[in-house]
Amino acid sequence: MKIRSIALSSIAILLLSLSIQPSNAVKVPKPIKSFQDAVKRPKDVSYWAWKKSSALVLSSTEKSGELEVLVGPNTKLTNPNPKLALDAVKRLYPTFQHPQKTTAIYYTYKDIDWAQKNFSQLFSRSSGEDAKNSCQKVTECWGASGTIDDAGNGLILSAVMNGTSDPNHTYGTLEAHEYMHVLQIRSFFETPQQGQAMTGIKALRLGGSPKVVLLSHKMRQSTPSHFQSILKKDKLGRLFSSTIKRRDIQKSGYRIL
Repeated sequence: MKIRSIALSSIAILLLSLSIQPSNAVKVPKPIKSFQDAVKRPKDVSYWAWKKSSALVLSSTEKSGELEVLVGPNTKLTNPNPKLALDAVKRLYPTFQHPQKTTAIYYTYKDIDWAQKNFSQLFSRSSGEDAKNSCQKVTECWGASGTIDDAGNGLILSAVMNGTSDPNHTYGTLEAHEYMHVLQIRSFFETPQQGQAMTGIKALRLGGSPKVVLLSHKMRQSTPSHFQSILKKDKLGRLFSSTIKRRDIQKSGYRIL
């Protein structure tokens, strides 16, 4: 049985297609009304994520807080107006705790040291390798991250490949995605849960059973070594295992949803 990963980041879909209406020739899929609908018809999820998100964004005129943009000396912005992406997220999630100010740091491979210096000045829990981790090579410099500082202000650290035409980096998809991480953490600001705000969903298969189990785990916590040995990835990078057992899940700190 193949494992299907259902992506719930509707903002990425929305920003790429807000101005592009579906072709009249395309048949509108049946609405997704339950989790079972999503499991049975995963191909229909993206359409309804786009459709409902678009309606929310287009029905509002709210704007996000102040955005300060810092650009490296050798860096050229591939998205000339990143504020539009943050505004779209504000309209999609108007009741979330949005920061009054967000600082976005853009850098290319030549500006890694510059980016790290600026990020470390704003983020007290910096690893010192944050900028390098998102820009490993000149040809692989496109990672990003979103978090908040000690005052609850938003921080976005974004690597840039000068001249790229990738729509994820030119239409605001990246900024919207990272700003959502800002909101995830901001919602638990100054609470014991702040460090656990960013979670990932992994779909795993129980050995000898076709049942799929969804597990929740903190993204920033490394997977225990005894559990890593039974995790594998398919060609699309989705995690799965053919031998995993319930006791292994519980020992590793994962929670069965």
